[in-house]
Amino acid sequence: MAQEELIDFLSEKENQWFLSKDLVDELNISRTAVIRGLTKLSKRGVIVKKPLKIRGFAYKINPQFS
Repeated sequence: MAQEELIDFLSEKENQWFLSKDLVDELNISRTAVIRGLTKLSKRGVIVKKPLKIRGFAYKINPQFS
């Protein structure tokens, strides 16, 4: 499941921010699965996201979660 893979990956690199396209490349998961997983995890508070200046978001694991 994409959510578990996202949690594992982001937990290993807890101080780094990632774009969704970076996660797609690193995890070899479809873009749709990554976006859905990030959305669900963000709503649950497992990950945090920050808006970028141009457009889009960067993501990392919530320090309170790991």
